Amino acid sequence: VPVSSRVSAKIQQLVNTLKRPKRPPLREFFVDDFEELLEVQQPDPNQPKPEGAQMLAMRGEQLGVVTNWPPSLEAALQRWGTISPKAPCLTTMDTNGKPLYILTYGKLWTRSMKVAYNILHKLGTKQEPMVRPGDRVALVFPNNDPAASMVAFYGCLLAEVVPVPIEVPLTRKDAGSQQIGFLLGSCGVTVALTSDACHKGLPKSPTGEIPQFKGWPKLLWFVTESKHLSKPPRDWFPHIKDANNDTAYIEYKTCKDGSVLGVTVTRIALLTHCQALTQACGYTEAETIVNVLDFKKDVGLWHGILTSVMNMMHVISIPYSLMKVNPLSWIQKVCQYKAKVACVKSRDMHWALVAHRDQRDINLSSLRMLIVADGANPWSISSCDAFLNVFQSKGLRQEVICPCASSPEALTVAIRRYCCVNASGQPGEGSHSAANRDPEPSQFILV
Repeated sequence: VPVSSRVSAKIQQLVNTLKRPKRPPLREFFVDDFEELLEVQQPDPNQPKPEGAQMLAMRGEQLGVVTNWPPSLEAALQRWGTISPKAPCLTTMDTNGKPLYILTYGKLWTRSMKVAYNILHKLGTKQEPMVRPGDRVALVFPNNDPAASMVAFYGCLLAEVVPVPIEVPLTRKDAGSQQIGFLLGSCGVTVALTSDACHKGLPKSPTGEIPQFKGWPKLLWFVTESKHLSKPPRDWFPHIKDANNDTAYIEYKTCKDGSVLGVTVTRIALLTHCQALTQACGYTEAETIVNVLDFKKDVGLWHGILTSVMNMMHVISIPYSLMKVNPLSWIQKVCQYKAKVACVKSRDMHWALVAHRDQRDINLSSLRMLIVADGANPWSISSCDAFLNVFQSKGLRQEVICPCASSPEALTVAIRRYCCVNASGQPGEGSHSAANRDPEPSQFILV
């Protein structure tokens, strides 16, 4: 190839790079995932093309034999709610980074039972209840209220009702909201559970009623705060069965053409996935986990709402409203609570790098897993390298950073094990579906 043509290609590549938009300001990085639905994302023509043979899934190692694993996630909630009612389950933060509310396992258990009873017995009439076991209901909670969403989710599981967590509708004619409406209609949803604050913030008609959103089915909006609910009779208890092939919940994903696809997860799949994550991540009782991810879906849901309850863990939930004000907030909470695990996106790591100069006394030695979950770009190599280079001097160990690949359809596809790096820096035994260390140029290349 002539030198001149190689130089021309380099110049053209540089011109294409300069045409790209500049890095957006900090605030624009922290937007709710709902905005992804507003326009179809056009693929970048310059992105690398896949090479090599197509990968094939292989069966991993068997789950370890654990004699006291609960037969279902509801059984796990009942266990911790009665044995350790005062143990903290979830701590929410306000926009100043101070604890706003602490949900204990006892409160989660009793309030979830209350929600389950009211869903089954207080909607409609005795002869014609609006919701029966197996029906689908929407969960509409803002991203800054994980406690209310968590109570409603487990209330649905106890009532054997299928929750469909969605984003809060912004306006009546929202384009992305129409796709969600189609999903709700195809699922036969007629009831939406929400919080008091969210209900008050929804668009209202002149008469004060919530109008029907464009493309949505007609919904009954039901507020799940305890003060609005009837107390169950003393002889009423939810029917807790072993996990089976009934649908546990429905998650949605946005396809390349902008359409919304619902994904059903069965109760047995939910339980075995929690067991697999418990084994892969080495979760133990009373560990603390800091979660920056969306708690309504994907990795944020699996680790911050489901697997955490199975193992009686304490979740510190960081809302994006706090991340906008203070991108270092998740690192500060890891230090404050001596958290063992944190779930973040590479974006959160990047902006922590930008802002860390303003923060002293950072100590990340308590972390044994930093789960990096970026969905479409699961192996965020450059962010992992840059983060390690800066924070290694602040107690962060190389083997702690664990990129994770996932999808709503396949759940967790691969995760780098925190325990599989040996003294030489190479993954040891048991590193199935893991990112291997490569000495040059990155430590987190997927091979």
